[in-house]
Amino acid sequence: MRISYSALETFNICPQKYKFQEIDKIKAPKSKEALFGTLVHDTLKFMFSSPLNAPSLDEVLNYYKSHWSQNFSFADERQEQSYFAEGVRILSDYYRKNNPKNIRPLALETRFDITLPNKNDPLNPHILVGKIDRIDKLENDDLEIIDYKTAMRMPSQEEIDKNLQLSFYNLGVRKMWPEWQSRKIKLSLYFLRHEEKLSSLRKEEDLDSFKKYIQNATEVISKSDFQPKLSPLCDKCGYKTICPLWKHLYKKPEEETSSDIEIKDLVLEYYKIKKEEAERKKRLIELVSKINKYLNDNNLEQIFAQKSGFAIMRSFQERYAYDFEKIQQILDPLNDWVKILSPDSKKLRELLKELPPYVRDEIKSAYQVAKKIPMLKIRKMSK
Repeated sequence: MRISYSALETFNICPQKYKFQEIDKIKAPKSKEALFGTLVHDTLKFMFSSPLNAPSLDEVLNYYKSHWSQNFSFADERQEQSYFAEGVRILSDYYRKNNPKNIRPLALETRFDITLPNKNDPLNPHILVGKIDRIDKLENDDLEIIDYKTAMRMPSQEEIDKNLQLSFYNLGVRKMWPEWQSRKIKLSLYFLRHEEKLSSLRKEEDLDSFKKYIQNATEVISKSDFQPKLSPLCDKCGYKTICPLWKHLYKKPEEETSSDIEIKDLVLEYYKIKKEEAERKKRLIELVSKINKYLNDNNLEQIFAQKSGFAIMRSFQERYAYDFEKIQQILDPLNDWVKILSPDSKKLRELLKELPPYVRDEIKSAYQVAKKIPMLKIRKMSK
């Protein structure tokens, strides 16, 4: 399997989007945020492309302005001006802190590919691909990988230390320059909006865990049926109009059939019944509480509604907590202890929450879908 960090991230966000993008090769229009980020990256590449003839700040901003696209799909002129001004601010602040006359990158926008063995198909290894924004050689001859981010959110240091993208890049640089295997590789994400750089290092055991994660992730992808995943990111997805979760919303009136019209009424009826059911359930809980209180207060276990001819009788279901040490002592001599240690999916799901990420992924790669039960759920749409 050939996979990049962005493709893996896409699968984790939404398997259906991954299928559209990586398997079906359906192109989707980029969001204005993505186009904005690409232009800022391109401008930073221009800034450092000629270290012996570094551009001035005016030249950098002119590059940005001349490549500003009119196809960003802004809501209005005011929004476009806001984005444009933010780009000028980001680039100006970055230039003042990182004058290209004083920095000579070792490489810019460097592509790499890494071959990892495929335990399920040795003849078809996994290939990890990526592109690194910038690689610098530091004064002590160590390397620094720098990736630019235009995102609004700043992650924690803990998130940086576990960042998958940086692990991808670490392996990529080791592949490109194996003679520098013994040197430290500083991994940095530069958050341009905040003028902050967060850095991390990887130990050998971290990289081993990462390789295991990739092995397991590719296995999970290969088994996936690519079900869509609902999230706040759906609103910015370029595949929304063809996604099984959303495409019904975009069906044009002239394309509707009689069954399309009928289903709208059925959905409304279903919603009303489920709402009534929820209200009745809530009322039943209230009634049970009041009836139990009456029974307790009056030392009763049965009450009668004489005119209607029925009664309510209370009984108790017992739930047991076992002392498993004692039970093991009893069952071991009979060789029956092992019989109650059979796999328990519910207990396994609870255990997964406590395990390290790469162990969770390894366990998930061993699953298979036993049964798919369709469940309907009411969602109230915002106006």
